[in-house]
Amino acid sequence: QATSQEDQLWLSIWTTKPYSGNAETLPTQHVRKNFLNHLASMCIECGELTEFEHAIAGCRLCERCERSCPKYALVRSSTATQEYQLPLSALQALPHLDGITGRVYLRAAVEALAERQHSRGTLQKLRAQHDVGTTSMG
Repeated sequence: QATSQEDQLWLSIWTTKPYSGNAETLPTQHVRKNFLNHLASMCIECGELTEFEHAIAGCRLCERCERSCPKYALVRSSTATQEYQLPLSALQALPHLDGITGRVYLRAAVEALAERQHSRGTLQKLRAQHDVGTTSMG
């Protein structure tokens, strides 16, 4: 069956880098829909196909990128309250996941909250005291 003009356009996009689909396995109908589904199943960091979605960040993320990218590191609520001197009430507004070992947050979100809650000097002292994030110099 002939591919429509619109589908031909989407096929031309799909076969260019960085998408580089194999022309033999690409669909000939509903190409736009299939292409968007394909894009939606790619890791947002490296572009590899993945079946995993980060539970807190809500984005596609392969296991390798989840483990290697610091912005996806998790921190328990007890650690957040102790190391960053944040009240539990302030943490309530952050995206979180309730797991078997307790509530966890994205460390990047906790650090951003700590930056808003504390002065720069106080935050540097907390980081130096607990050796978290950047060094005490900045």
